[in-house]
Amino acid sequence: MLKEITEFQKKIQALHLKKERVSDQDFYLYLSIISSVMHQGFSDQLRVCEGDNEKIKRKLAQMNVKDVQSLDGCIHYNYQCGDQYQQFLTFWDGTPCFNIETQKDHVKQYIKRCEAYAKQFYPLAKRFGFYAWDVSEAIFLIRSAYTCGFITVQEAQERIQKQVDTARRYFNDFNEYAISYVCGCMYYMKRESGNELSAKKLAQAALKICDSLFFDNDRIWAKTSWLILSDYFQRLDKVEDKGLTQGNAGCIVSNRISVDDMPTTYFYREKALNAFPDSGWRFLAGDESEAYLQDAKNAHVFALNTIANVCPEIIPFLDQPTGSAYVLGEDGAFRSLTSEEENH
Repeated sequence: MLKEITEFQKKIQALHLKKERVSDQDFYLYLSIISSVMHQGFSDQLRVCEGDNEKIKRKLAQMNVKDVQSLDGCIHYNYQCGDQYQQFLTFWDGTPCFNIETQKDHVKQYIKRCEAYAKQFYPLAKRFGFYAWDVSEAIFLIRSAYTCGFITVQEAQERIQKQVDTARRYFNDFNEYAISYVCGCMYYMKRESGNELSAKKLAQAALKICDSLFFDNDRIWAKTSWLILSDYFQRLDKVEDKGLTQGNAGCIVSNRISVDDMPTTYFYREKALNAFPDSGWRFLAGDESEAYLQDAKNAHVFALNTIANVCPEIIPFLDQPTGSAYVLGEDGAFRSLTSEEENH
């Protein structure tokens, strides 16, 4: 199966089509289209089907989804393959995020089996991992819950936006997203069923749909631009992989940098949040007021690799520990504030 995915990856990388921008309002449909086709059939609206939705209700019943609380619990329990992959990356990088030896034997063996199986996908999924599977499946589940009247339109939109933000943080185009989805679905099925044949069959079905999204008449994924750079970092034409240890981990960036195009003059590392893979790094333009910083809308989460593309001068410092802080000097070079404090 790895050979088939590799050949598909080469096939889509050879495409060079003029990209068309999709509206922010419709982007979630493009992210969840593969799950829609896998489960139900494509719908170009928030509802996944019209009229008789008994099939959807039965599916939700199997997953114990009947209201907004059970929906959130289902997403949290089922669709965290991407988080697991990011944890495995720290083991492969030699900087494990936890000590596996402290786990109970059955947990330790489970983690080791999952890690070994996930590692075979690294040459394909690289640092963006399995998040496309989580995002697409979660959005379809949210749309399904809305279709059946279990959640309101506002509750659906809020939860979909979180998934869209994850996709925009981890991927640069639909090429990466497609590979991530296929690898992720194979990992998920193997993890859940333990059956390699079932995992392969699901991945083959997903690969066939991905191929149609790139090469059928509409060529939806082939001709649609990614949104990660449309609203932020306007002068950044392309995001390159900088090979960072935690390149796909999140960091918080002030809107003064990402929206207003101001340079980074101050950045520091605090204790990472547990809510999502977080590097702990925070980047500021330096002229933000206290009131500005207290408003959550004035900062957004991006992959650490993205800000490294915007300001490559920060790269030599990104492996420094929690508590590190740097400021831009008059000579145009960053200097350590923590070192200065230690010397005084």
